[in-house]
Amino acid sequence: MKRLCFVVLFTALVASASHPAAAQDIASTVTIREAGLMPVSPLDKVVSRSGHNSPPSFCKPCLWYAGDFNSNNSDANGAANEKDLLIRASAVYVPFTVPKGKIWNVTGVFGIVFDTDTVIDPKQADWSFSKGVSAGHAGKVIKSGTTPATFTGFYHCGQEVQCWQVEVKGIKVTLKAGRYWLSVVPYCTNKNDSNCSSTRYFLMDVEDNPPLEHYGPKNVLDASYITSKQHGLYFAPTWGGGGPCGGNGCDMFSAGLLGTAKVDNGAPDH
Repeated sequence: MKRLCFVVLFTALVASASHPAAAQDIASTVTIREAGLMPVSPLDKVVSRSGHNSPPSFCKPCLWYAGDFNSNNSDANGAANEKDLLIRASAVYVPFTVPKGKIWNVTGVFGIVFDTDTVIDPKQADWSFSKGVSAGHAGKVIKSGTTPATFTGFYHCGQEVQCWQVEVKGIKVTLKAGRYWLSVVPYCTNKNDSNCSSTRYFLMDVEDNPPLEHYGPKNVLDASYITSKQHGLYFAPTWGGGGPCGGNGCDMFSAGLLGTAKVDNGAPDH
């Protein structure tokens, strides 16, 4: 994937290297738009696959994928989702639904992120599954962990938008029918890696209706939350004019689940 070529991003990073105050300004932002990282020139149009009856190749075995970020959408945005040297911790919680009468055996989770420096270090990510999340309430964590992660160039965002798929595999989470929230947060906390001095990650949003490449149950709109002590946010709604995204997108986010489904025969979970 070709190197990021946003004029505003280059200018901002040079300024942050020369002026500590500018670096603090970058670190205080919670969305791509606030950080000045949205493109300043027209982007190549994202082309969708025909039909949505089969999962995209990057989600296998696929239970659900919310859909692609589309840089041509006027509401295109992304929210801080990171654990790095600039932002100690910020996590976006994305809702999804396990259909009635089904049990999902989740083996992996991924998110599509905008990354300013194309690296994670160490190569790991925090992940979690929760129930009952609402504004100002964390709900109940069902399972969570910190797991080795892959970081792969993602070509569904438009040629001038640098997106990456951060993915963890090998987890074992059993979910019965209902609504849940997932998170997957990449790291760049290695002080000996010069890239980590400026790396930021933003979870990309999904604003198209219908979403490009969507697979599985219908997306749950306007139910995502973000929490970050450094930003002064605690499970704050990402959507709407009063949210941290300021009404610019963030109605849903680009994330997905790997695993298999089976019929719920009424037996207890294991």
